[in-house]
Amino acid sequence: MKSFDRITAVFIVLMAAFFLTVNAVLLKQNRSVVLLYRVEANRIEQELLNGRQVSADDYADITEIFEYDGSDDFYSSENEYLIREINGKLYRIEYTDKPQKSSGILIAVE
Repeated sequence: MKSFDRITAVFIVLMAAFFLTVNAVLLKQNRSVVLLYRVEANRIEQELLNGRQVSADDYADITEIFEYDGSDDFYSSENEYLIREINGKLYRIEYTDKPQKSSGILIAVE
């Protein structure tokens, strides 16, 4: 019976070490940065190509969308931006590229 208890204890310790190692690896992977502003800018471009109205409020990383009106301040902004020509018109799509916190996956052992 004592050998069974020892085997069970070793198994529990090994399983706990395994789950802690897996959690550490998963938490490190979640620190990678995924910038979605390019994906959202492409979605905006497709919406405008299809003749639909777009709003920056519909996108998490897009802050403003401006259509070129001939003024010189079109190219000056304190935010980062992309310029796209869509249907013969220029659009300035301002975005934020600050990574958002992602929730980590935590595996619990009971």
